[in-house]
Amino acid sequence: MVFIKRIEFMDDYASEACVTISDGLFELIVFKHPFKFEKIEVDIHELTALHSDKIYRANTYVYSIKKLDGFFEYELTGLVIDRQKDLVRVGEFVIELDGIIPGDILEGEFVSCRCGRIDC
Repeated sequence: MVFIKRIEFMDDYASEACVTISDGLFELIVFKHPFKFEKIEVDIHELTALHSDKIYRANTYVYSIKKLDGFFEYELTGLVIDRQKDLVRVGEFVIELDGIIPGDILEGEFVSCRCGRIDC
């Protein structure tokens, strides 16, 4: 089960927030816009990895999330669950990659990639 752990408002005027989400094992800091304080509901089941690149078949079949140097940057390893929609599961998180999963990688295989930001 994915839940919101923390909300940090970046810019009230622009309605931007950093939302820390967790599945109990992994944590992600994701970007949310627009974010309305009056409505603290974030659809954490619709995650999109922006600037996802270096997508390749993983050497291991183990979920992993590694925080990189950029504030929102991550390296992810997860299970391809839908090639048509470029959906990858990492733990309980289902993330849509904005990059294309290479054609020789099938659903049920693990991939690794880098992403510049994850939005919800």
